[in-house]
Amino acid sequence: MPDADIPSELILEQLEEEEEQTNRFDPYIGNLLVSSVQQTTVDSASGLIAFPMGEAMNELNVSSLKISRQKGVTINPVANYSRLFQTPIQQLVSATLGRDHALVARTYDCIDFLRLKQINPKSGWDIEGVSKLVRADTHGQEVVDMKLRSEQAFLVNELGSLYSKRPFDTKSEISRIFDSTPDSSRKDLSFWRLAFDLDPNSGYLASSDDVSIFDVRAQSSASRLFELKSERDFLTCVEDCTSDGIVRLCSTSRLYWLDRRKLQTPLLSVRHYRRFDRCLSIKTLGATFLTSRKNNLVSIYDVSHSEDELLHMRNEPFGVLAQFQDADHAGENFLSSPFHPEASHAILLKLSTRGSISGCPIMSNETENEVQVTVTYTDALRSLESRSWEPSEGLLLERDHTVLNMFPAYDAIFRQYNETREQVEEEEASQVYDLLDQIPVYFQKKDAIPEHPLTTYDVAFPAGDEPEDPSRSDFLTGSVLNSLRGYRALKQGRLNPASLSSQVPWHVNLNSTMAILEEGASGDLEQAEEPFTEFNLKDDDTRTPQSLRLEKRYREQLEMDLRLSRDVFSAQGFAKAKEVDHTLETMTEALSLGDSPPDVEFGFLRPTPRKATDDESNDDDRVLELGLGVKLLLKDWELGADVEDYAYWDPYSTTDTPQPPKTQPVAVVAPQILPPTAAPPQLLTQKDQRFTQNGPPALKKSESQTIAATSQPQTQSQELDSIKSRLQTTKTAVSIPKLAAMVYREEGIMGFYRGLWIPLMTISFVRAASFTIYSRTKEYFAYHDILYKNRLIDVALTGGISGAMSGALISFGSAPFELVKVRRQLEYSIAAAKGITLRKPPGTMDAVREIYRINGLRGLYIGFPLHFIRDTSGTALYFLEYDGMRHLLGRNRLGEQGETPPWLPIHHSLVPFVCGSLSGVTSWAIIYPLDVVKTKVQQRALAGERYRGPFETLHRLLRGASL
Repeated sequence: MPDADIPSELILEQLEEEEEQTNRFDPYIGNLLVSSVQQTTVDSASGLIAFPMGEAMNELNVSSLKISRQKGVTINPVANYSRLFQTPIQQLVSATLGRDHALVARTYDCIDFLRLKQINPKSGWDIEGVSKLVRADTHGQEVVDMKLRSEQAFLVNELGSLYSKRPFDTKSEISRIFDSTPDSSRKDLSFWRLAFDLDPNSGYLASSDDVSIFDVRAQSSASRLFELKSERDFLTCVEDCTSDGIVRLCSTSRLYWLDRRKLQTPLLSVRHYRRFDRCLSIKTLGATFLTSRKNNLVSIYDVSHSEDELLHMRNEPFGVLAQFQDADHAGENFLSSPFHPEASHAILLKLSTRGSISGCPIMSNETENEVQVTVTYTDALRSLESRSWEPSEGLLLERDHTVLNMFPAYDAIFRQYNETREQVEEEEASQVYDLLDQIPVYFQKKDAIPEHPLTTYDVAFPAGDEPEDPSRSDFLTGSVLNSLRGYRALKQGRLNPASLSSQVPWHVNLNSTMAILEEGASGDLEQAEEPFTEFNLKDDDTRTPQSLRLEKRYREQLEMDLRLSRDVFSAQGFAKAKEVDHTLETMTEALSLGDSPPDVEFGFLRPTPRKATDDESNDDDRVLELGLGVKLLLKDWELGADVEDYAYWDPYSTTDTPQPPKTQPVAVVAPQILPPTAAPPQLLTQKDQRFTQNGPPALKKSESQTIAATSQPQTQSQELDSIKSRLQTTKTAVSIPKLAAMVYREEGIMGFYRGLWIPLMTISFVRAASFTIYSRTKEYFAYHDILYKNRLIDVALTGGISGAMSGALISFGSAPFELVKVRRQLEYSIAAAKGITLRKPPGTMDAVREIYRINGLRGLYIGFPLHFIRDTSGTALYFLEYDGMRHLLGRNRLGEQGETPPWLPIHHSLVPFVCGSLSGVTSWAIIYPLDVVKTKVQQRALAGERYRGPFETLHRLLRGASL
């Protein structure tokens, strides 16, 4: 049979369906491991741990628990159950009740409210049954969740109706608070969970899709405030509102932090990257712990309020794989010592489905002393562990002597199946002959021309009737040709590929290829009377006639499969490679946006439309019209690139609604494996970066022009500055003429002068201020006779220190203007990085408002430390070299130009030009790498991408250069 590619999406979908069927979520099962602790003295606390045990999980075990400041946690388990129920336990809930403890056990037939008193640690617990609820008390509906607060219990049934009861008040009756509004659009109508608010009279009711808030005094339906947007997302847990006023939710895809005063909009939403799991739950002990009864992974999220009263994620989420023997658990519980900080430690206890409890301590790095956990074993527990679990009675004793007759199963698989198959082949005899008549005219009757090559078997399958039991893949379904009559037709030459090859422009026979891959797999199958006999099983007396018939049948089937798959037909021919015009215009068009993307240039194999008639002239230049997405993909694809780094974006706005770029998690990292952050593909120039062009200073007799030449680009070189800013933001090498043509094509002539108003408005101020600072600093040195000797070293150092002072002070005022100028120059590339198509670029004030809106006033100083270092060091180097060279060429201490030295006989009016040019080139050559790093850092900030520090940016630049 021919090879077939089954899409991975179909396989994953099938696996998810099978997993969902085998591991169906039961909304009626709650937590089965609870604890209750209350402080008894200044240094100690005591309580209990309750959980079900036994084969039917209907035996309640209550063990003692003691927590000490010095000794940590001590657990005193008991071997026997404390109370026996008629049906398995579905949920346990505990709470403190004065000096006693309250425990609620929900079983399949009723709900028991228990009061527990501990007479002394050795005598165990005195359990008193206070009251009981049956299904009739909740109007015939089963309870799915319950909560205890002080002496009041809240229950919700499978229809979302909420009830309350004071179970420890003998005269109290159950009362119905409200009935939830029926909503058939909910994904799970039986899932409901309760949580408490800070207000003792209110709480939260969560369904599979939304969260509502209720008030027991209102006696009305709950108000729905929060809803999930995704159709595939389910709420799994809602946690009680903590003292900070935050309500925490968990769904199958995200964690939510909500303000109790405004539940509609989450304060923070974090994707947890777990597999689809409806058993996820959360517990907040300083940090928020995400756990599941289906696995042992614990994800920790350090989210809390800061001094600015805002919610912050202080660290990246991380995961801890707890060392439990079992993966599936029936319940879990977090213990913490009241004598240690809440966020410093936690002890996770899990109850296995077989009734054993395991613990795992989770400590923070700041915890000085680990909280000790001690388990006290009694003689009863030791005897229980040492007891042999071999059965003493029952059917298990006979398991070694059990005989299972597998003959009916094998008989159905082999004999009956083959007999049924022969009967079906007889019934389908007429279909075989009809199919043989349809195959030669398949391409003539086909409405749509297939876009991919077909083998003879691919033609035979759709030419016949639809099979009764179709599979996901054709080759798994089979055809009526897979029969004895089909093989006879093959041997008689009725499946001759010549009848098909004459109807298509392209046909190839794979005999030679198949012979190379497997010796004897092809060859002259037509001439061989019985091919593949060398693969027969060994013939002896033990083989039955039926076995020999099956061997012959499968050998014939193999021959038929090979012969039907060796001829390949294509209804679309292949043209010659087209000559590519490597002109500047063509190369520029391939990198920029026009009315439509350029045509795709194929290699040797080039698809062409099928000829309509035989009389049509042969035209090798005919091309196949390709869609917009195919053109964009083939234009931007880079060999060796990761497919996950690409997201389709339509820059030509051919659809009514623009497609949004791929979104990423909000500053979150998955607990286990961090998914790679992918940005949309760059269809224009690359992302925003900034770099100032400092041309040769046009010095005359004013030192202010010299200073201006080192700190800001001249307005006359605005075109070069604009091209240079874009050149440094590209990730691929591109020539200056090509980039200039691309800028002109995309943005017009104004693209070269975008951001021009910024230097025009600031150049006068910068020159005046720079000259003043530079001159005053030199005057200060001269007045105090500092470095004032007529030596090269003194003159150069004076100029360098004065220039550094000038560049450092001016950078505080020039940084915002320079940032806005670069923002204006790279509007199109920034928009491309964000996945936005600009029809009209915003103005200068719009750019300022955009920066201020996103980052505030501090946004105008993005990358300022690097800007400060660049301007300070660059100006210092420039004037150090400039003053030093002027001294060598004859300038005295009063600033007057004398005769030039014999080794450079030039006119004295050219001396400033020569010194300024050499100083500008050499100083910029030294600080240029620093300027590139600064530009890269600012570019990512303006594009809204993840922050990279200077050293990381430099490392990536060096790595890219080496590649």
